[in-house]
Amino acid sequence: MKRSKNRYFSNDHGYSLLITLFALVLLSILGMSILTVSGNTLKNTSNERIDQAVYYIAEATVVEKRAEVLEKIKAIRDGINYNNYILKDNTVDIEGIKTEIFNRLKDEYGNVENNFERFNSTFNLGSGGSSSSFSLINNVAPTAEFDINVYKDGEEIVCQIIANGQIDNKERQVLQSIKINSNTIINVIEEDFIINESNGGSDPIVQIAPKFEFPTQTNAPSIIIANNSTIAHPASTLVNPKFVDEAKKWIEFAKTKGFTIITNGFTISNTTINGSYFVLNGDVVMNGNKSTKFIGTIIAPFSNIKINGNADLCGTIVANGYSASGGGNASISCSSLSLEPIENPIPDYKSDPIKQINITGELWTVQPIREI
Repeated sequence: MKRSKNRYFSNDHGYSLLITLFALVLLSILGMSILTVSGNTLKNTSNERIDQAVYYIAEATVVEKRAEVLEKIKAIRDGINYNNYILKDNTVDIEGIKTEIFNRLKDEYGNVENNFERFNSTFNLGSGGSSSSFSLINNVAPTAEFDINVYKDGEEIVCQIIANGQIDNKERQVLQSIKINSNTIINVIEEDFIINESNGGSDPIVQIAPKFEFPTQTNAPSIIIANNSTIAHPASTLVNPKFVDEAKKWIEFAKTKGFTIITNGFTISNTTINGSYFVLNGDVVMNGNKSTKFIGTIIAPFSNIKINGNADLCGTIVANGYSASGGGNASISCSSLSLEPIENPIPDYKSDPIKQINITGELWTVQPIREI
């Protein structure tokens, strides 16, 4: 009977040491790989954080300067004397207004167009006005620079803000365009010419009187509004006069029919007036002796009629109030005198809509911020 021999693994040939070394090498390789990946991840995360910080600095600069530019646009818009752009045919010189807006923006922000590489100022968001007002990132003070370009893109005026954020040698550049809508800035509103309590007290920038057409009367006068509180008539008989000169503020004899629109009241002195007047604001004053006579219609729902002397009214008067002074005897003959405003003081008429330059809607269109 043979006895079986059991073989046992022994360390005589160094197998255990070899296996242990293999295990240590494998673990070392895995550990080094993990450390390398972790290090790269941390480095990339740090770079991404700095990269994002640089972008946010540039973006914040654009946002800050955008608020300044928008305020400047509104100030320029409000500072324009729109009366200078009313043409003789009662149209508005829109191109002239757009040119003034463009030139004033160019004067404010320089004459550089599309020079995206130029940065003429260092801009910092902190109150101290120095680069240290930014929070330090990796012990480096971030900085920001900006440039504003003004140019025309077809019919639009464009203000383009370019900002550059920088931390050490990392920088990013963004831009945002503000397109000024000229049709919004110079908006010609057309509406029915009805003065009532809701709109009678408004103060439009510019108002241009319409041309009225009555069923039996045509060739109504074309009116140029005069910015004058008192309009002195010459000592002669006028039939349906009209304003013809804004600068000289005088009235020309004209054989026309229809309403004359007056914005700031008028005075009748020693003359006879035959016509129809619609007074938006200001008092109607009649001075002089018996030769001062009004024949026609005065619609002045927000004004007072003041008679000083022996003036004679012969017509239809619609006014907010009435007074007589100066020691004279006011004669109100063949007149219909109403002291109460009425909602629609000119019944049964047809007219072109009244036009006024006004500001409605959005003044500009702000494009999204994008990186360049």
